[in-house]
Amino acid sequence: MAYNPNNPNGQATAANSAPVVLASNVVVTGSLVEIATGGATMWHTASAAGTNPTIIKAGAGKVTGWYIYNANGTARKVAFHNTSGTPQAGTAVYFSIPIPALSAANCPFPAGIDFSSGISLTTTTGLADNDSGSVALNDLIINILYK
Repeated sequence: MAYNPNNPNGQATAANSAPVVLASNVVVTGSLVEIATGGATMWHTASAAGTNPTIIKAGAGKVTGWYIYNANGTARKVAFHNTSGTPQAGTAVYFSIPIPALSAANCPFPAGIDFSSGISLTTTTGLADNDSGSVALNDLIINILYK
C-alpha cells in the first residue's frame, strides 16, 4: 500500500476535508500554553467625583473581563456604552454592572463581549439606566480587560 500525503478530497480547508472519527476509548490530552503577545489590554482607574465619562477604546472591540470594587457604603453602578465618542451618563446604556456596597465584581469573559462602535463607560450612584447621579472621589476602583 502506498502512502499519499494529499487530502483525498483535494481540498485544504477543514470544511471540505474528510471527517476524523475517534473511537470511544481514545483519550485526547492537551494543555494551554501562554504566549507573550495577543492578550487583553488592561485599563485602570479610581473614580473621580462625577460620572466619569470615559472612552476606553475608540473603535470596535471586546470586553474580556473586569474587576470593580465599590468602597462606598451604598451601591454604585458602572454603565458600558457602545460608542467611540464620550458617553453621557443616563443615556444609551449598552449594559451595566451594579456593585453592592463595600463589595467587588470580578468576571472573566474569554470570548469577549462585542462592542461594534467603541468601548466607553460612566459611573453613577443610582441603578436605573437613566440615572446620572455622581459618584464620589475614589468610590470605585475599576479594572477593565479589553481587546
